[in-house]
Amino acid sequence: MAAPGHDWYLKQWLRSLNKKQADIVRDLDWNKARVSLTASGKQAYTRDDINEIAEYLNLRPYELLMHPDDAMRLRQLRAEMLRLAHEADEAVGESVDKPNKPERVSTG
Repeated sequence: MAAPGHDWYLKQWLRSLNKKQADIVRDLDWNKARVSLTASGKQAYTRDDINEIAEYLNLRPYELLMHPDDAMRLRQLRAEMLRLAHEADEAVGESVDKPNKPERVSTG
Protein backbone atom coordinates (compact mmCIF):
# COMPACT_ATOMS: atom_id res chain seq x y z
CA MET A 1 0.00 0.00 0.00
CA ALA A 2 1.47 3.35 -1.02
CA ALA A 3 2.06 5.90 1.70
CA PRO A 4 -0.56 8.62 1.78
CA GLY A 5 0.28 12.27 1.18
CA HIS A 6 -1.04 12.93 4.67
CA ASP A 7 -0.65 11.23 7.99
CA TRP A 8 -4.18 10.25 8.84
CA TYR A 9 -7.06 8.47 7.16
CA LEU A 10 -10.10 10.56 8.04
CA LYS A 11 -11.52 10.44 4.50
CA GLN A 12 -11.20 6.66 4.36
CA TRP A 13 -12.80 6.27 7.80
CA LEU A 14 -15.69 8.50 6.83
CA ARG A 15 -16.24 6.43 3.69
CA SER A 16 -16.01 3.10 5.53
CA LEU A 17 -18.44 4.29 8.22
CA ASN A 18 -20.88 5.84 5.73
CA LYS A 19 -20.31 9.31 7.13
CA LYS A 20 -19.79 12.56 5.28
CA GLN A 21 -17.83 15.67 6.12
CA ALA A 22 -21.22 17.37 6.44
CA ASP A 23 -21.99 15.03 9.34
CA ILE A 24 -18.97 16.35 11.22
CA VAL A 25 -19.99 19.92 10.43
CA ARG A 26 -23.48 19.27 11.77
CA ASP A 27 -22.77 16.92 14.68
CA LEU A 28 -19.53 18.41 16.01
CA ASP A 29 -20.31 22.01 15.10
CA TRP A 30 -17.13 22.39 13.07
CA ASN A 31 -17.20 24.84 10.18
CA LYS A 32 -17.16 23.43 6.68
CA ALA A 33 -13.75 24.85 5.76
CA ARG A 34 -12.14 23.39 8.88
CA VAL A 35 -13.48 19.92 8.13
CA SER A 36 -12.50 20.07 4.47
CA LEU A 37 -9.00 21.41 5.07
CA THR A 38 -8.32 19.07 7.98
CA ALA A 39 -9.64 15.99 6.17
CA SER A 40 -7.50 16.75 3.12
CA GLY A 41 -4.37 17.36 5.17
CA LYS A 42 -4.12 21.01 4.10
CA GLN A 43 -4.64 22.16 7.68
CA ALA A 44 -2.87 20.61 10.64
CA TYR A 45 -5.01 18.87 13.20
CA THR A 46 -4.57 19.01 16.94
CA ARG A 47 -4.71 16.30 19.55
CA ASP A 48 -8.12 17.65 20.54
CA ASP A 49 -9.30 17.30 16.93
CA ILE A 50 -8.15 13.67 16.82
CA ASN A 51 -9.79 12.87 20.16
CA GLU A 52 -13.05 14.58 19.24
CA ILE A 53 -13.36 12.89 15.85
CA ALA A 54 -12.27 9.50 17.23
CA GLU A 55 -14.93 9.66 19.92
CA TYR A 56 -17.53 10.78 17.37
CA LEU A 57 -16.66 7.88 15.04
CA ASN A 58 -16.34 5.40 17.93
CA LEU A 59 -12.66 4.79 17.19
CA ARG A 60 -9.51 4.80 19.22
CA PRO A 61 -7.53 7.95 18.40
CA TYR A 62 -4.59 6.00 16.94
CA GLU A 63 -6.92 4.24 14.51
CA LEU A 64 -7.39 7.50 12.62
CA LEU A 65 -3.71 7.21 11.74
CA MET A 66 -4.31 3.79 10.17
CA HIS A 67 -6.21 2.72 7.11
CA PRO A 68 -9.59 1.30 8.23
CA ASP A 69 -8.76 -2.13 6.78
CA ASP A 70 -5.58 -2.33 8.86
CA ALA A 71 -7.33 -1.13 12.01
CA MET A 72 -10.13 -3.66 11.57
CA ARG A 73 -7.61 -6.48 11.10
CA LEU A 74 -5.89 -5.42 14.32
CA ARG A 75 -9.24 -5.34 16.13
CA GLN A 76 -10.00 -8.86 14.88
CA LEU A 77 -6.56 -10.09 15.89
CA ARG A 78 -6.94 -8.58 19.36
CA ALA A 79 -10.39 -10.12 19.78
CA GLU A 80 -9.07 -13.52 18.74
CA MET A 81 -6.11 -13.27 21.13
CA LEU A 82 -8.45 -12.34 23.99
CA ARG A 83 -10.74 -15.24 23.12
CA LEU A 84 -7.83 -17.69 23.09
CA ALA A 85 -6.47 -16.31 26.37
CA HIS A 86 -9.91 -16.67 27.94
CA GLU A 87 -10.17 -20.26 26.72
CA ALA A 88 -6.71 -21.01 28.10
CA ASP A 89 -7.65 -19.49 31.46
CA GLU A 90 -10.78 -21.63 31.57
CA ALA A 91 -8.84 -24.76 30.67
CA VAL A 92 -6.31 -24.09 33.42
CA GLY A 93 -9.12 -23.39 35.88
CA GLU A 94 -10.84 -26.65 34.99
CA SER A 95 -7.65 -28.67 35.42
CA VAL A 96 -7.03 -27.09 38.83
CA ASP A 97 -10.61 -27.77 39.94
CA LYS A 98 -10.51 -31.45 38.96
CA PRO A 99 -8.22 -33.69 40.97
CA ASN A 100 -6.05 -35.96 38.90
CA LYS A 101 -7.27 -39.53 38.85
CA PRO A 102 -4.54 -42.10 39.15
CA GLU A 103 -4.11 -44.09 35.99
CA ARG A 104 -4.90 -47.76 36.05
CA VAL A 105 -1.93 -49.92 35.51
CA SER A 106 -2.71 -53.16 33.85
CA THR A 107 -1.07 -56.22 35.24
CA GLY A 108 -1.30 -58.49 32.45
